[in-house]
Amino acid sequence: MPQINYRIPRAGVDQNSVADPEVATALTVLLQTINALDASNLIDDAVTKAKVATDVLNAFPKLLTPADVKMAFGSTTVTFAGTQSRTGDTVAHGLGTTPTNVQMTVKAPNSLQPMFASPYAIDSTNIAFATTLIAATHTGTVTVYWVAYA
Repeated sequence: MPQINYRIPRAGVDQNSVADPEVATALTVLLQTINALDASNLIDDAVTKAKVATDVLNAFPKLLTPADVKMAFGSTTVTFAGTQSRTGDTVAHGLGTTPTNVQMTVKAPNSLQPMFASPYAIDSTNIAFATTLIAATHTGTVTVYWVAYA
């Protein structure tokens, strides 16, 4: 199988190097994964999200984000015990600095129970948030998805 190589075309920059080490690392991981694929990986359903390393999945948004912006994302679960809302949940974002923008959304337990998550305290390590069910109470877990930019 042919190998894929990538060079960033920039005027005045050595075409065999990548100036940003984070982009270089992301590209290296991505290219290693792509180059490791063979025909057995390309049949229906053979390449699943579970088979692709987290670093590769995270590489695409990093490549599409301007170099001066840091981005982190993930998900966490919160457990409701017959309540309508809860506070005090936190998630570590890993940016090393306080995010300037945090977006959160909740996968509601069903279409009749819309929910939302709101960050209320953000620091250089964690995002503290509250999760609220709009119309009723809930027992069980829900997934909160988040994206943070610094």
